[in-house]
Amino acid sequence: MNRPEWVIFDLGGVVLNWLNCRDLTIKHLGFSLEEFNLVFGKYVIEMELGNITPLQGFTQILHELKKPDDPQTILNLWMNGLLQMDSTVELIQKLSLSYKLGVCTNNWVGIVNQNKLMFPRAFEYFNFIVDSSITRTRKPDVDIYRTVENRANASGKSIFFIDDTLSNIETANSIGWQTYHFKDALELEKMLL
Repeated sequence: MNRPEWVIFDLGGVVLNWLNCRDLTIKHLGFSLEEFNLVFGKYVIEMELGNITPLQGFTQILHELKKPDDPQTILNLWMNGLLQMDSTVELIQKLSLSYKLGVCTNNWVGIVNQNKLMFPRAFEYFNFIVDSSITRTRKPDVDIYRTVENRANASGKSIFFIDDTLSNIETANSIGWQTYHFKDALELEKMLL
């Protein structure tokens, strides 16, 4: 591995555990994972591109699932179920002493700002955040990676990218970035420190 200048993190699944949000929401609504994902998948991309707000997305999801729940209640349940991945946050703090750090995330309008308030320790070391709902392009589209390069004023092997989704890793590899398909913060620490 070449020593990178920048380490770029995904948020969901790497820094923050969003699967807990999904599981709490599914349990509350009384659907199976497959039933929920079928409908959720129709709207999550539109939310990540900033075309609809999270509240609009959950309104449409509940309508399609034929559930009379209040969309704001479901959104609150989702947000309150978010957990910080402590081992990753500890690693971020250590890495900040040796690397410049950034974020590239597929996220929903306004959610990154809420995440910062909920988990300030997780965000204090990042030099920048590239958020799909603001850039209006999402991983694995190469355009969002180019936005990261512009913000970092770097490219190729000088960027080390961490994501839990293989298709996102594949795009980063295709433009010459170093990558890690996230599974474990301790394994990642051995690579970078």
